[in-house]
Amino acid sequence: MLFQQNSDTFIRKIGPYGYVVNQNTKHDRLFNESGREFLMEFSRKPRRIEDAVTSLAGKFNDVKIDTIRTDFLEFVAYLEKHRFA
Repeated sequence: MLFQQNSDTFIRKIGPYGYVVNQNTKHDRLFNESGREFLMEFSRKPRRIEDAVTSLAGKFNDVKIDTIRTDFLEFVAYLEKHRFA
């Protein structure tokens, strides 16, 4: 399964937070530290979910990979629903 950042969306790191804004809808979201790490996996080029999960597993050493996969899939679905991905 592939995911990618919407072409109208911009992603930024602001201190410990992740910020995403869609310039067409004018909607934005601010995420906590773990959400920031998830958000940083996005780019305008399509990526495989498993590649992102593997990358995230290196950042969350104390979390089972299945938990990371489930959480990341929910995160992607949330961003898609709100037109950020």
